Amino acid sequence: MSGRTHYLTARYLGALGIRNQALLELKLAVTYDPGALTRMAGMFATRLTKSHDELMLAVPEGAAGAAMMQSIARALPRTYEDLSVRLLEETTERASSAIGAQVALVNRLLVDLGVESIDGRCGGERRLACARSAADRIRQIEAAEPNSQDPLQLEGRLLLVLGRPDDATKLLAAKCPLLQPRNGCMNLWLQTVARTRDMEEIHRVAKLVERDGCIDSKRCAATYAYIGDLLSRVQNPEAVLEYYERAATEEPTRQRWVRVGQVAASVGAHAEAARAFSHGAQFGAADADIRRSLDHERLRALTDPSAPKK
Repeated sequence: MSGRTHYLTARYLGALGIRNQALLELKLAVTYDPGALTRMAGMFATRLTKSHDELMLAVPEGAAGAAMMQSIARALPRTYEDLSVRLLEETTERASSAIGAQVALVNRLLVDLGVESIDGRCGGERRLACARSAADRIRQIEAAEPNSQDPLQLEGRLLLVLGRPDDATKLLAAKCPLLQPRNGCMNLWLQTVARTRDMEEIHRVAKLVERDGCIDSKRCAATYAYIGDLLSRVQNPEAVLEYYERAATEEPTRQRWVRVGQVAASVGAHAEAARAFSHGAQFGAADADIRRSLDHERLRALTDPSAPKK
């Protein structure tokens, strides 16, 4: 029997409520056809059960088993995060080459370290152990895939969540410019330098990100919007208005022009805000909120004593 036949048999048995046999058929499916069926088999296994021991009935030995465990872990809903983490940890114990599981675990640890709660998975006394576990896993990923950019970016993010943006900035400043391609690393570098609030360095790195990201209109617009979003967290709105305008000009959308209008209005540039809302109103059906904002900003522009007189 082919892997697909075993998979279809599992679906049939599952529909009849014959759960354990269906899980065993999934195990045979990914044994005979691991590449094409692993994702679907993992998803169907989590529909049959959320029990660790029962899910393991669908896991074969070797590399196919490691891939199946990762597939199951990814398919589990957020409410079963503890089970998902357990499966990923068991995957790395079973197969040290399961880099996907290592990366997923580091990402989970980074999220947990970023939660400021003593009751969190990495809260209180557990924080140091979580940080060490993340660092150890990053080293394992780097040893297994020395040409991958994942370890560098994960280390930078780890330094950030540990409250060390200066160290993260130094690390990325030394290595990001040497990479190719480097967009992901450069974007993270801008995030880290934004946390330092060194305005001169922020603008310098923003220009580098802009240069690398502005390949065509679509990516230019996304890059400008990304820079604007980051700068909005550390500067007055005047500093980000230019980037939002450039994003809207490169690839006009209702959302982008509304953002321009909102920022312009917040700094008192009412005529500019009215123009932006007018552009936004041209996309699709009339939006009552945009129309109200447009009328309001037009009125403010007419009554603003600081507005230039014709």
